[in-house]
Amino acid sequence: MKTILLIVVGCLALGLALGFSLAYLQANGSADRVADSRESVGPKLVPVGKPQPRIEVDNEEYDFGEMERNGSGQHAFVITNTGQGELVLQQGDTTCKCTMSQLANNRIAPGESALVTLSWTGESNSDFFEQSAQIFTNDRRRRYIILKVRGQLTQPLVAVPDRFNFGDVTAGQSATAQTECYVFRDVTAGSLRHEFSRSETADFFEVTQEEIPRDEFEKPTALHGYRLTVRAKPGLPLGPIQQTIRLSLKGEEIKPLEVPIVGRVVSDFTFAGRDWNSRSGALDIGDVEKGQAIERTLIISVRGPHRDSTKIKIAEVYPKFLNVKFMKKTSKTGADVRVFPLVVKIPKDQLSGNYKGVGQKPGRIVLETNHPQVKRIEILVKFLIE
Repeated sequence: MKTILLIVVGCLALGLALGFSLAYLQANGSADRVADSRESVGPKLVPVGKPQPRIEVDNEEYDFGEMERNGSGQHAFVITNTGQGELVLQQGDTTCKCTMSQLANNRIAPGESALVTLSWTGESNSDFFEQSAQIFTNDRRRRYIILKVRGQLTQPLVAVPDRFNFGDVTAGQSATAQTECYVFRDVTAGSLRHEFSRSETADFFEVTQEEIPRDEFEKPTALHGYRLTVRAKPGLPLGPIQQTIRLSLKGEEIKPLEVPIVGRVVSDFTFAGRDWNSRSGALDIGDVEKGQAIERTLIISVRGPHRDSTKIKIAEVYPKFLNVKFMKKTSKTGADVRVFPLVVKIPKDQLSGNYKGVGQKPGRIVLETNHPQVKRIEILVKFLIE
């Protein structure tokens, strides 16, 4: 029994020894192959004992900030040989067009510098862009370097901020708002054009533009900059301002940049009632089951010195099947507040339809008044019949 045990132990020891020996040989062989591979890639090394080169790069990564998508750019990296021997460069793998200039046979003498220029085109599905180039050297310390360029890709036009924000505008008064538009395309000065998305209120706005001095650019890599000022004239409908400016470039085929005009026109008129959304200026009824009749009452209150003489009439209703009318009773003349209850009905047995305003035209009620500051009131009515 002891003899058998000794034989088993001996076999195990022999197996372990053989295993370690094979592993050692494989590891050393692999290491030798890696070392040989490194020696074989790139310029030939200077023999040990002779003056050695030493590579230094001013900055191995360059952030270009922003540039127009599909635009082109280039940057020159400064490479210096701070060693005692001649530095030799050799281009390796690259993800962009890499050119090495001002080099005689790609060699840099001790104490001298040269440029490696990377050129690129901003083609990417992402807003973030990064390209790189590998340069092999005969510096024993650094057999290769990787030069990178990165940045953000933008559209030809960018607005900062991205909207004209008026805040609250008192009815019957004018107000202004500004934004800056930067152009990332080489065009003639003064090529920026604008138009309004909604023609029915376009006459209540006027736009002026002035060139921004380059040292004041919010976007330093832009080629042109314009400060846009929008003036809202008196007479805008009450509630949220619903307008957008589309910016484009004369003679250039680009997707217009849409810059919304946001704010709210406030006055002596206030609105309240079930499903009323004061932020959007809409009666947001929601989903309506087909065959179901719906009724909502919107309370329109008028304050101020003109409340007793104010008259309101219904000028427009969409869709036409909406039943809209004022209740006959209003608050008594002389009270602090005069109330106009407006009843909105969706009759039953109407066809299915989307009037929520998401990809479809929303429902709308337009009121006209004789109030000196508020001539027109637009109320959105959002609902879906299904």
